[in-house]
Amino acid sequence: MGVKEVGIIVNGATGRIGTTQHLMNVLAPIRAEGGLDVGVDRVMPRLLLIGRDSDALAGLAQTFDAEWVDDLDAALAKPDYPIFFDAAATKQRVAALTKATAAGKHIYSEKPVAPSVAEGLALLRAVQARGLKLLAPDAREMAGHAGIATADYFCGIAQTGVLTREGVEKLLGSLPDGTTELMCHPGYADEELRKTGSRLQESRQTELQILTDGRVRKLVATQGIRLISYGLMGGVA
Repeated sequence: MGVKEVGIIVNGATGRIGTTQHLMNVLAPIRAEGGLDVGVDRVMPRLLLIGRDSDALAGLAQTFDAEWVDDLDAALAKPDYPIFFDAAATKQRVAALTKATAAGKHIYSEKPVAPSVAEGLALLRAVQARGLKLLAPDAREMAGHAGIATADYFCGIAQTGVLTREGVEKLLGSLPDGTTELMCHPGYADEELRKTGSRLQESRQTELQILTDGRVRKLVATQGIRLISYGLMGGVA
């Protein structure tokens, strides 16, 4: 079994999601374990970090044995890094992914990929036109090969943190046939949650109120909607 290095550009590496969720909890452990088994090879991530704080980048690069630059164009010009992962600010995402696509990079991105359906589809078409890969269209097929159940439809990414009762009612009134997953983060905005540093605080309490609202529950019943868990996915017709 050989070890194959795969260069990954990590944009937004100094942010909380980039550092904690992806570098510390995913990429660093894979490197520490000597790579990830993929067929007959082991894939070893080789990291190039990008961010706005040069001092923080230098510290992270030393911690995670990575290269770093503070210029997006300079990073995209490096041919040894064919994968572009974006964990930077959402409002900058479309511009960054568009640049990465034009540079011939495969795309792996935090959600949402784009703030609107039109912009997301335009980005997807640009990626496909260059023969590149975007995580989203391949995820369901990959999950299926791994024996992981998935819903037919997925919604709620663009409403993260701003979900409303009216929005949920509109969704429930226009569900397509099949299974639909609504991404949400209901919970209690207590002291323990505040200590986590999550940007989703009061919105969790709001979503809990929406999902337990009597009008929403009545709409579920009158529309004949069946509420299920992933444990029941295999038995849903």
